[in-house]
Amino acid sequence: MLLKKILLTGLTVASLSLPALAFADLTTSNWTDEDSSVKITNAAVNFCSDTFGAYTPKRQGAQPGTSSSTEAQINGLCMRKTGVCKATMYPTKNCQGAPVANMALDRDTGVVSVEAILDPKYKIEVTGTHIDIRYAS
Repeated sequence: MLLKKILLTGLTVASLSLPALAFADLTTSNWTDEDSSVKITNAAVNFCSDTFGAYTPKRQGAQPGTSSSTEAQINGLCMRKTGVCKATMYPTKNCQGAPVANMALDRDTGVVSVEAILDPKYKIEVTGTHIDIRYAS
């Protein structure tokens, strides 16, 4: 689902950057029974995170699947170091199927946001540069 190595890897949505400041890597915890990937929606080429081998695996028992994206990976996926990188999160490794959420990563401020939940089965929570993907009760 997100961004992972969204929003990347995703969103999904991200080791974000200000021109002179580096942020921490973007991390994702997936508490669902589906893998998660993100497809960038506002770049010259709209890559799926799996293009770079990136996705967030599903949970294993009581442990979430996890992934982490570096600033370099996000730059490659978003094809930008500044501005807003938008992505759609999917409940698969390869950006197929019905989308889960639309997300944005502001590369100038480091803010990750959920713009819309497209499948009410899911809840996406963002804390700093960490994304939690869960089922909505």
